[in-house]
Order: sequence, then C-alpha cells, then structure tokens
Amino acid sequence: MNRGFAVLIALLVLFGWGFAAVGPSAGPPSHFAMGRGAILSPSRPASGSPAPVCPTPQGTPNWNSTSFFQDVEVQFTVPHHPALSGPNFQTVPCTNELPMYLNGFWMNFTTSVPIFYGYVTVWGTAWPSPTNAAPPLAGFAPTSPVQMPLYVSPTAPQTASFFFNLYRFFPPGSSVYFNVTLDTQNATPTTIESAGGVYQEQLPAGTNDSATWQFSVSGPWWSTNVSDDLRIVTNPPVLGSPVYDPNPVQSLSITLESLSANGSLGLPIPEARLTVVLSGNVSGVFSVPFGPANHTVQSLSKPLGPYPSTNVSFNVTAWLPWNGNNIDTIVSPTYSFTWSRLGGWWYPNEGLAANARLSTNPTIPGSGTTLPTATPVNVSLVEPLPNVTIAASVVRFTYSDAGATSTGQVLMTGSMTNSTYLDIPGLPDHARLTFAVLAEDIYGVTENSNQSTYTEAGPVSPLPAPSTNFLFVEAVDVTNETLLPSFTFTIANSTWFSTGHSFPFGFGALEAPNGQSYLGLPLGTYTVTATAFGVTQQASVQLTSGVPPTIIFLFASGPVAGTGSAPISPVGLVPLVGLAAATALLVPLGRWYRIQRQQDEEERRRITL
Repeated sequence: MNRGFAVLIALLVLFGWGFAAVGPSAGPPSHFAMGRGAILSPSRPASGSPAPVCPTPQGTPNWNSTSFFQDVEVQFTVPHHPALSGPNFQTVPCTNELPMYLNGFWMNFTTSVPIFYGYVTVWGTAWPSPTNAAPPLAGFAPTSPVQMPLYVSPTAPQTASFFFNLYRFFPPGSSVYFNVTLDTQNATPTTIESAGGVYQEQLPAGTNDSATWQFSVSGPWWSTNVSDDLRIVTNPPVLGSPVYDPNPVQSLSITLESLSANGSLGLPIPEARLTVVLSGNVSGVFSVPFGPANHTVQSLSKPLGPYPSTNVSFNVTAWLPWNGNNIDTIVSPTYSFTWSRLGGWWYPNEGLAANARLSTNPTIPGSGTTLPTATPVNVSLVEPLPNVTIAASVVRFTYSDAGATSTGQVLMTGSMTNSTYLDIPGLPDHARLTFAVLAEDIYGVTENSNQSTYTEAGPVSPLPAPSTNFLFVEAVDVTNETLLPSFTFTIANSTWFSTGHSFPFGFGALEAPNGQSYLGLPLGTYTVTATAFGVTQQASVQLTSGVPPTIIFLFASGPVAGTGSAPISPVGLVPLVGLAAATALLVPLGRWYRIQRQQDEEERRRITL
C-alpha cells in the first residue's frame, strides 16, 4: 500500500496537478483570480429553452454497493461561484459554464473506507474552427483520454481531492468531459466508477470512456458564427444593400462592434486584424490591426485608401491571445468592392437643394422670419449619398444694421466628408441677415442654395441671468458706408476688462467661456474701446436691463468728401454725439452726410463774406 502511495505521488508531480485539503471547503491559494462572469458557449442550450437541472447526487457515503454516488460523496469548490459549488455542479446531460478567467476548481471525495487510489479520466474539444466543428483539445483528444490521479490524504485516507487546472490545460472555448474511478481494499466491490448505471453518456469515438460531468470554459465569443459575434461597419457602406463604393478622394473607415446574444454590445474584442487584397490600378496584400485591443468597439488606426479604380477584397480575423497562442479564432467572410471613379453631384444642373439637404436650427421658413435678439442660427449641409464628398462649402451673406451693411462669405466647417455646418452668432437688435450656401463637389462643380433672410429683434430668449446683460459693438467705415468685418474691442469697468474680436459679419460681442452664448455682464458703467485702421476710440456706456444695446463707432478708411472742397480726415473720424453713439442715438449715415454738406457750405459762405 505504501508503494502504491509513492507511485501516486510521483504521478502527481509528473503531471503537475495541484491538490488541496480534503473536504467541501478545500480551495485554491488566496491569489486565485476572479472570473469575469460566464457567457454563452456553443454547447449552451438555445435561448428560450428551459435549462435542465442535473445536480451531483448526494447519498450516504457508505462504500457497500455498486452505485458510485451511494458509496462516495462528491463535492465541488468553484472559487467565487457558489452556484457551481457543492452539489450544484451539474452531471450529464447538463453542462457547467465556467468563466473565462477562472484559474481552476476542486473536486473532493469522502467515503467510509480508506481509498487505495483513484483517477479522473478527461477528454475534450477546443473551440470550433471553420474547417473542424470539434477539434480535439490539445493533450486531451477524445480518442486518447487522459487518466489523472487523485490525491489521497495520508492522514485521512477516506478522503481524496483533485484540482482542474483550467488556466494551464483547458483554455477558453474548450468543452471538457470527465468521470472518476475509485479503488479500495477494504470494501466490496473494490472498484467503483462514476460513469456506470443511469449516468452513462454517449462514448467518445474510439474510446471506452463515458462522461459523468461536462463543463465548458467561456470564450470571448458566444457563437461560432462570426456575424453573430461581430458587427462590421464601413463608411461609406460597402457591405449589404445598397452598396456605396468610395469615390476617388474618399477613404474607407472600418469599425468592429462586439455583439451579445441579444444583439446589444457584447464583451471586449481581445484582438482583431484586417487582411486586404488589392488588384487593378493598385495591387498588393497587407494586413492591419484593429484597436484598441480588449475594447467592445475597435477601428483601424487610419482609414484605407483611397485606391481609385482598384478592386478591394478584405476579411476580418479575431482571436484570444492565451499562454502565447492565438485561440478561439473566428474569421469573417471575404467582402469585395471596387473603388469608384465617380463621386460628384448626381444632379449637377438642378441646384444644391436637389443634391444635398440644407437645414437651419431654428428653422427659417421664409424671408419674413423674426427671431429673438441674440439667437444663434446653425446652418447645416448634409450630402445623403455616403460616397459623394462635399469638397468645400461657404455661406455668402449680407448683414445690415442701422443703415450700414457688410457682405462676404464664411467657410463652413466639415464634420465628415459629406456634411458641413456653420454656427451664425446671435444678431444685435433689429439686425438682418440674408444668406445662401455654395458647395463644391470633388470635381469643383458648384451648386447654390436659395437665399434665406431673417431679422432678430426684441427681448433676448432666453433672458440673461438676473442683474446681467450683454452688449454688441459695431464699427462703421464712413468712407464707403459699410460695417467693418474685422476690428478689435475691449469692454472694461473699474475692476475688470476683456478683449474680443468682431465676427466676420460686421459686429462683435464677448462670448461666454463655453462658446455657446454671450458673456453676461453685471449691470453698471463700462468703458468700450474699439480699434480699426490703427486708431482707437472709446465710449462710456451705462448697461441696463432690457434689449442689449449696440455701441457703434465711426472710422474712415480714406477721404470722406462732403461737397468736394473740404475733405474729412482720412482716418480717426470723430464720431457723432461725443465719442460713440448707441443705436438709438445714431443719426443715419445719409442724413449725417447731408448735415455735413450744409455745414461745409455755410462755412464756405462765411469765409467768402
């Protein structure tokens, strides 16, 4: 008996199997890694099917019959998973789903007589591959089951234990089957087998073993069908129907999304790679990784192409790195498309409205639209065809306020290859803006939109915070009666100041730090300074509640002739009503010129007399 025990210990050392103290409470060392939670495996019952219940039978452990579970008590210890521990570990035909990152679990035996020796017979299959639905598990092929010895306690020989070292032997995605054989010299029968009687399972091909228990180690995928596990998204969409082949200047982005059994986002994708084959105008084969690794959504570090007039074939491979190997590999079908030579407006002679979607927020239904003062307007242009690129787009405008105007264009901001936008800041009280959008395709063909006009007047909506308001600043070039599109200004009081720059439309205001609104100023006295043409002017303003005021400065970019005989200073024209005039006090420029001419004529007559 001592000799048999020595042989048993030698086998334990040879195969590297761990063991623990005997009994249901036996467990692994304290550094045991916790699992991430179980997911479905290919052997799991279909969704909606009732899960069978087959707990490990618990009888009186008196070894005196041919019934294994009447002769011995079997308990399992699965760390951090009580639902799989004790007698809850299921017997066949039920299976047990173990978490991917579980290091292992314990099986303990107790009976009424000394156990001479015992062993576990183990075999299994790995994650299915495209060419093999049940590849043999490395080292544990179903055609060559492995018999691993139990550890029998020398101080309590009525007990034995066995540790399933999952991390070392049974990688994620594997399905494992096992049974137990025990032998004693102190009872009849001397040998009992768990696989006997009603627990007989279908035999693995070419073996004489049958399974009493079965477990699957969860892999990163819940299905062997890659389309169930990953959603492949391209922009423009070259998969499905309709297909939009990229245009000659357009690159292709590809994104992977992990899917769960119900179609929502699933577990992180460990690693994935794209393989590309190019033929035609460009040829070659290459592969690029998706990233970041171990994330539910992954994409290429940079988009593909463009490869004009080239046929492209690609597929996706994803896997789990495990102990230096790549396991649980899934491979997508191969997809093909041809990089298009097209990409311009589909209806180049029918205007921008026929080729793209132009919208404003808030909506401007017609030329008579009036919005509250300081209401920002977002202008968006979207090309609904994903393989038509907006090469450039601008907003052309005419802005008018208090008798002066400014015209120009502002470049729109592209958010994607087929969408662009412009945020027009809120206007001063009674200001008006007329605008149209011009957009070019990749071949320089320009399409125009219809004009839209709106006025902003009346109380601000929403109102500024209590006891605050804001103000607008404008600068008029009296040489040509236009608003300056570019000037700097400063607003200050006795303890604070801030400098801003005008908007290209011809007015300015201090913006809030978030850039979403204007900066509310506490009511009180402020000094407003404006600089243009190298000249600085200043005005004192009493800021009160109500409609935000507009402070207007007058500058001259060149000579301003009244009657042709007494030219006005070319720059730094002294503004009306002291240093500056609020909108309510501003004399319209036409009237101002008439008054100026009358004064010049009277002065000339006085000098003559």
